[in-house]
Amino acid sequence: MPATLSGGEKQRVAIARAISQSPQVLLCDEPTGNIDQTNSDRIIELLQDINQHGVTVVIVTHDQDIASKLPRLFAVSDGIITDSATLEDENSERPENAIARPQE
Repeated sequence: MPATLSGGEKQRVAIARAISQSPQVLLCDEPTGNIDQTNSDRIIELLQDINQHGVTVVIVTHDQDIASKLPRLFAVSDGIITDSATLEDENSERPENAIARPQE
């Protein structure tokens, strides 16, 4: 029953439901919110794997640890993109809100 699932299990079920229809884009608003670090890491790894298989994954987060694991980032303030960076931008500061796209 759903009430017996942990937070991480509920998050993974939600992701499974979202990807079951083979979307081209997956939108994730704070996908690791309110769960423990182990399950948070598992969810990010799952989203990275989905991304590697050609799905554009958009992750919105305020968590700097999560953002630091993503290949492409955009900072958004009041609906306006104010900064961007990629993993290759060694000298730039990484913004808070993130977008990860399939590797080209």
